[in-house]
Amino acid sequence: MRIRLERKLSSCPHHLCCTVCDRMFESGRVRTLLHNDEGFIQGDICPECMRLSVETIQHKIRERAMLLLEETDDSSNTTFSPQARAMELLDCSTENVKYPQFYDWWLVQLEIFSRKSSDARNVTGIENWEYKGRSRKAQDRSWRERLRTFFEKDESEK
Repeated sequence: MRIRLERKLSSCPHHLCCTVCDRMFESGRVRTLLHNDEGFIQGDICPECMRLSVETIQHKIRERAMLLLEETDDSSNTTFSPQARAMELLDCSTENVKYPQFYDWWLVQLEIFSRKSSDARNVTGIENWEYKGRSRKAQDRSWRERLRTFFEKDESEK
């Protein structure tokens, strides 16, 4: 499992349900999402569960899966039956948890700041200014790519 950080979109609800503890929590500007090893999103994680150890997270996910297995199948309300979701969570609970690194937080914060400044440029009408013959959009794309490759090199060296 891997915990990934993503910028919260405007279409995202303000209150989310934690995949680990099944409690509702308020999300900020950054969402913490649990992905399985295949890259599929399992759900959001609350700030309290982010502080837990790997073993505790795995244990809580197994407990939640067992509760889902005991539920009756009311598939008319959801796309997945509780049993199918439980099996997905059980598979996920056997995987090791990888927490986000500091630079992941930093990159998401930069993306949020970039989005806000982009929105400000759109309001003020200075969206398409050029610097040294390169458009603003090309500059935004190049610094993001350089940062990602810089941090990916550091991670692969470990």
